[in-house]
Amino acid sequence: MSDFYLILPVGKIPKPPTYWTFSLLNLWRKCPRQWWLSYSEYPNTKGIPYPSKVTAKGIQGMAVHAAIFEFGKQLASEGYPLVGSKAYHAVRRAFNLRETLKETINQCLELIKNNPRVKVNKISNRVALNDCVNVFKSLVGGCSAPGVTYIRKHDVIEPYESDLTYEFLPWVGSEKSVEISDPPLKGRIDKYYLTENGFVLREFKTGTQSADYVEQVTFYAVLIWLKTGKLPLEMTIDYPDRQEKMPLPTASDLEAFLANIQSEIKNYNQLIEKGEINADPSSDLCNYCNVKQLCEDFWKKSNNVVVEKDKTLRMKIYDYERADVEITFNKPRLGREFIERFVSREFTVKVDVNAKFDAKTSEKIRGCRIVFARTQRADNYLRVWADDGTEIFWIPDHGDNSNDYPL
Repeated sequence: MSDFYLILPVGKIPKPPTYWTFSLLNLWRKCPRQWWLSYSEYPNTKGIPYPSKVTAKGIQGMAVHAAIFEFGKQLASEGYPLVGSKAYHAVRRAFNLRETLKETINQCLELIKNNPRVKVNKISNRVALNDCVNVFKSLVGGCSAPGVTYIRKHDVIEPYESDLTYEFLPWVGSEKSVEISDPPLKGRIDKYYLTENGFVLREFKTGTQSADYVEQVTFYAVLIWLKTGKLPLEMTIDYPDRQEKMPLPTASDLEAFLANIQSEIKNYNQLIEKGEINADPSSDLCNYCNVKQLCEDFWKKSNNVVVEKDKTLRMKIYDYERADVEITFNKPRLGREFIERFVSREFTVKVDVNAKFDAKTSEKIRGCRIVFARTQRADNYLRVWADDGTEIFWIPDHGDNSNDYPL
């Protein structure tokens, strides 16, 4: 067992970020405690923020984005040929899509190889190359889809040179990072073109539709507006199967959006400095929380509690045959394989976890937290066990500080 799976007190608390990105703001809005626990450092995380779980779908999305930008580089090397022209299609035919995707998938897997929460071989086996190919074709195919507002190449000021002569620009290329110092905001934008009259903004998404994406694109529009003083001419979110055009915000809309963000940042920074980090436990948010094993409020609000002579069971049982389970002992035990049975008036629970605690650590444990366990019901009987999607975190005994959890 990796030392990562010991639940230890926070070693270094996070400071207010140098720049607030949309993802940082959005995470705080949903749950400040999740933000705080995610960006704290711990004795067993080797000086980095808390590692996240990674899925095959996430790797596929990263790989497709990387492949799109590689294709953009090829178009750039040919002087950005007109979309739909023979030169454009020649670049597309010469672009080895499958090999590029294989390479970008391997690069993404390389980035997560040291993540203790990831089994790279299993993730690799679940990545579907054909799905990546189809998503790429859908997104890049949209570059010449009806209804897309093309920008005349000679109108473009940035990020390209002023002496371009082709009629239309392709909608692929490298991401562009935009930073604003006051307020301290930052974003990596998939694509935008800046003209004399305004800008056109486009964001690629490989997942399902989300209201968060609309706010993310508006956040990017604010960054470009602050940087250039120009208003958007068009803002779109491109999914593999459709394009969503967003209503265009006015200057007053962007000013109001910015004022709200400034107020949020001021408030959040003050709370971080004071250490007043509240939790907002809710079923929708907590189900897939990356750090719920560290959050005391989550476990305190468990919906099933069984107390026996020398141990306590707390559970959150979900409708889809999954559960989060905490077992604590009155007296510390040595880690071992265990099967625990809990009996109450309502039901009997059997926790059958085939997981060894590494004896080399010589740690005694006060219990464990089993996240995303499999469950099976039969009348008044409930069985809980671990499968591939389950993680087991151990609560070590700290003597007098035995209740010293992260928060």
